[in-house]
Amino acid sequence: MKLKSVGIKNIKLPVSIREKAGTLQETVASISLHADIPKHYRESCVSTFIAVLNKHQDDMSVNILAKLLAEVQDELQAEAAQLEMSFPLGTGNHPVPLLQGNKCGRRPQSKG
Repeated sequence: MKLKSVGIKNIKLPVSIREKAGTLQETVASISLHADIPKHYRESCVSTFIAVLNKHQDDMSVNILAKLLAEVQDELQAEAAQLEMSFPLGTGNHPVPLLQGNKCGRRPQSKG
């Protein structure tokens, strides 16, 4: 059995979510982040995942997800990366569950 995809699953991270109106809402997200990476990067992948998430945790929005995944791919020379994030957003006293789906990126195939 050949392991190719590695990651972290369901870690809890305090984040600030940028809403459509531009305001920030603080919440705690459950995050899973996976990447298809070469074997020699597997030992350092968790610290890379955490560093990239920490870099963006104060201003998360749909607009930065592609950038976040690209950073993971670049740092780990990953063919693909996937992020799942769920968190409650409060509207008054009524939290609304929200899933910021699966975002995948594919590294272009090298020629030759």
